[in-house]
Amino acid sequence: MIAAFGRPHRILAAPILSLVVLAGLGGCAGTDGGAGCPRVAIIHGLDRLETPSGFDVTLALADSGCSFAQGALELDYALNVIARPGLSPRTDTLEARYFVALVDAAGTPMDKTSFGLSLPLDPSRAELVLRETIRQKVDAVTPGQAADMQVLFGFQLPREQALRQHQL
Repeated sequence: MIAAFGRPHRILAAPILSLVVLAGLGGCAGTDGGAGCPRVAIIHGLDRLETPSGFDVTLALADSGCSFAQGALELDYALNVIARPGLSPRTDTLEARYFVALVDAAGTPMDKTSFGLSLPLDPSRAELVLRETIRQKVDAVTPGQAADMQVLFGFQLPREQALRQHQL
């Protein structure tokens, strides 16, 4: 059983996985949060977002880690959403969705949960960063089982855009 803990008012539940999102935004490649922790990565091609307002938006992994307590795996992640103005940016608010997917050792998805974010874009700033912090608790997982799992992040994009970006 997977349960969540963290900041109230922003709890999202799924049949298998519940996540709590704290304020923030992030981005990076992939990492192993420590011995026995699941591998954490951002999916290539789903790590960036084309915006009609002329901004280049990237999802990056800032930090990840895990611990084991009373037969449960506790996972913590920090993501950065980074927006940089392009050639002719406009002031706007970026509304986007990203997802967190937990997969087992065979690569079979155990759960996928998506989250919305809102980022006010300001062309006068060289870079805008929003940090997203996520905490999960997964019951009845041993360090050996956890080390074989993966946690994957990415922007929730239309299929055509995701395939095009993956090929770049």
